[in-house]
Amino acid sequence: MIWIIISFFVALTIFVYVIEPRRFINVYILGLTMAMILTVALVYILPDVTKESPRVAQFYYLLFFAIIPITLLILSSLTFFSSKILLEKEGRRLKNLLFSAFGVAMIGMVVWYYISRFVGNASAAQEILFLYFACMLLYVLYLFTSTTVYAILYHFRKVTYKPAYIVVLGSGLIGKKVPPLLASRINKAVDIWRKNPEAVLIFSGGQGSDELVSEGFAMKAYAMEHHKDLVESRLFIEDQSVNTYQNFLFSKKIIDQQCPDKKGLFVSNNFHVFRASLYARKVKLRAQGVGSPTASYYLPNAFTREFIALMVMSKKLQITLFLLWTVICGVLFRAYL
Repeated sequence: MIWIIISFFVALTIFVYVIEPRRFINVYILGLTMAMILTVALVYILPDVTKESPRVAQFYYLLFFAIIPITLLILSSLTFFSSKILLEKEGRRLKNLLFSAFGVAMIGMVVWYYISRFVGNASAAQEILFLYFACMLLYVLYLFTSTTVYAILYHFRKVTYKPAYIVVLGSGLIGKKVPPLLASRINKAVDIWRKNPEAVLIFSGGQGSDELVSEGFAMKAYAMEHHKDLVESRLFIEDQSVNTYQNFLFSKKIIDQQCPDKKGLFVSNNFHVFRASLYARKVKLRAQGVGSPTASYYLPNAFTREFIALMVMSKKLQITLFLLWTVICGVLFRAYL
């Protein structure tokens, strides 16, 4: 029976990914499928393997009971290492510490668990309180892992059609200068355009309070300066947007004029592509995303920021789940008072 259920979820994951990959519910389906496969491996497959050797059996049981704290400690160590590099490269900014916040939370839960188990006798109320925070942390880790894996899958999704338009999403200027992160998007878009010279290029981004010109204007100027083979008549500027949603909303007006009812692409950095695709779907734009390269040291924190933004996008669902779990633990807590 369990294999039928797993086969169903694997088939469902593939189906929703092929039919419409630009949906957040796909992340949950992928996460459930990965969780079930891991559970089956731990509960059904590994015990059969351990029958062959007592030493293997001992290792298995040690792994089974220690996998969560060990995994949390390893992951937390990686978060601190990654954040250290990011601070050295990008400066001491609060947003560069987001990924390490996961590490602090994970170490805190592990320490709390061992203190309650081996130092003192925890009351039923204290155990319920620990359960409350532990399950919330595990949910966040489950969703973060699922989102990251799905975003990577989406990034490597092949485009099987010729795009009629290519939208380059803005990401901020330094005065009027295009920074490396934004330059990588422009260069990637131009590479795609060279293979599809009939497509129009739309540089999308308004002017921020600390910017001397609009992002759209600066991106077009950068593209024409560094890529002499571009045809100016195929280049367009959208200079009113202040966020990703507006990037697509206002760019769609240009698309409807130049190539209505056509499929296209949008270009952003690889960590941003999946969330951007949700906005593209929201404005009913027939466009898949293509990711430009990002420095490896920047990715963990960038994915963390994207994850937080996705949680905000689905805030109604997240608040509902949070309140439901709070009520359940409140009932349990009340029962043991």
